Amino acid sequence: MAKYLIKATIAVDGIVEKHDIIGALFGQTEGLLGNEFDLRVLQDKGRVGRILVNTRVQGNKTVGEILIPSNL
Repeated sequence: MAKYLIKATIAVDGIVEKHDIIGALFGQTEGLLGNEFDLRVLQDKGRVGRILVNTRVQGNKTVGEILIPSNL
């Protein structure tokens, strides 16, 4: 069970898949806070749980929420 839950809202022009959002999240955070806070490393160590993405399409936009359980 995670101690914290990180929530982020997203809005994207166009229609995107959940796996593309997760890939963008990993790509945009890579090297941002140094190696000790790399998402891949934190997931391997069990400090960050499975990233959940809930999306819906509104017109020509994809909107939704990203949920990241964390023990940091």
